[in-house]
Amino acid sequence: MFMFLLKQYMWCIELVKAFVKHIDEAPAGQGVLNFQVLLRGMKNLPDWTGLVIEYLTDYGQVLEVKHYLEDVAREVGVEWA
Repeated sequence: MFMFLLKQYMWCIELVKAFVKHIDEAPAGQGVLNFQVLLRGMKNLPDWTGLVIEYLTDYGQVLEVKHYLEDVAREVGVEWA
C-alpha cells in the first residue's frame, strides 16, 4: 500500500512540474495568485486550517499584505479566528 501511495504522490509531483514552470514571488495582491478564489476555497477546510505568508522581510510589507488579505477575506465571507 505504501508503494502505491508513493507512486501516486510522485505522479502528482510530476503533473505539477509539467504545468507549473515558475511563479514569481510577489506580495499578496501584486502577483498572479487569485486570493479571492484561494480564500473562498479555504471556507471548505477545517476551522483550524492556517494560511502562511512567506518570504516577507519588511515589516511594513507584512502589514500591507495582512490588511490586503483581511479585506479579501471580508469580501468573500471568510472569518479569521
